[in-house]
Amino acid sequence: MSYQLTLKNRFEDLEVLSNWIGDLSKLLGISHRGTFRLQLATEEAVTNIIQNAYENMGEHDIFVDLLKEENTVTVSLRDRGFFFDPLAYPEAQLPNSLEAAQEGGLGIHLIRNYADEFLYERIDNENILTLAIKDLDAVA
Repeated sequence: MSYQLTLKNRFEDLEVLSNWIGDLSKLLGISHRGTFRLQLATEEAVTNIIQNAYENMGEHDIFVDLLKEENTVTVSLRDRGFFFDPLAYPEAQLPNSLEAAQEGGLGIHLIRNYADEFLYERIDNENILTLAIKDLDAVA
């Protein structure tokens, strides 16, 4: 089954995305743990697009395609923003204490840890980020 959503590059649309994933998770019978992983990884990726993909803050589309096959959901995010390959981004250096922690900068780290597959392509001036979450029906 395949589902599509078009968002704008504004933070208010993160709630639209979260609700959409939550509703689809119920419809598709995805576990709470699977839904959490799917929402976290997808919302972090869309947040990065909103914050970094465009020089101006004019409205731009972010296309979300969700495909469920057996026990895996694949989400593809497409935007026409600046070229940015998150796979080439260095691994985050985690702080040793709460005092050393800084706000932000862990989105790609979270995506790497919550998605089972994390792929990037640049085709026809579009960034295409694909995330796969497996074992969605596992009880946790």
